[in-house]
Amino acid sequence: MKKTILGMTAAILICACLFAGCASSQPPADSALAHSNPMSVTTEDNSGTTNNYADVLSLRTEGYQNLSLKDFNAAVKAQIEGNEDFLSAFSDFGGTLTPEDSDYSFYKTLSYSIDEVIFPQMGGSVSFTQYLKKHDGTYAGNEGETFYTFMFTALYSVEYRVIDEANLTVGERDELLDKYQTELQNAVSGMSNEKLQAQDIRGTLQSIADSLTKELSTDALAFENSEILSIEILDGDTEYQK
Repeated sequence: MKKTILGMTAAILICACLFAGCASSQPPADSALAHSNPMSVTTEDNSGTTNNYADVLSLRTEGYQNLSLKDFNAAVKAQIEGNEDFLSAFSDFGGTLTPEDSDYSFYKTLSYSIDEVIFPQMGGSVSFTQYLKKHDGTYAGNEGETFYTFMFTALYSVEYRVIDEANLTVGERDELLDKYQTELQNAVSGMSNEKLQAQDIRGTLQSIADSLTKELSTDALAFENSEILSIEILDGDTEYQK
């Protein structure tokens, strides 16, 4: 049964985890999460089917961030293996959120843990993917839209290994992953537009990403195999890739 569940939900999981990695750059257009009862959230889709997120939110116990990663991931694994609708509900839940929602932080936490439970069973490594952005030269369009004369966008990924999940809390794990993302984004934000357009910018960013994998790795969690996947630049009317 476990193998069947894993096979049926692999695509759902991948899409959901990609959302968690990239949503801060590309928030969903429709945010319809009801907050009246955070432990029993429901929405209704166009077919009239009601999706209940109680099983997803049941993992958000009081003080869950202070739990060891071993205990929290064991609870996540139990939900995945005991409830064949869990991953689908998790994916639907993510589709209701934007980074501004109060539930978004927990969604990211749960996304990381689902990755850590499932991908090793599928023979894959655990990683996250994120956009790096810098926009300059804001101006408004005819209908009030916001445009930029300069846009820099880079997509990167980095793998990580949890070495000692018994001595790493959920909050500590989240802090390390968030710090990697924040520091790499800060490096981009601090560069001039000219520097971002330099011929060697991919190599420069790769060097920074590689340095962070070493600097932020601990005895309990190690970063590795960072990669700058793509770079796109818009400068005035000129758009190009590096």
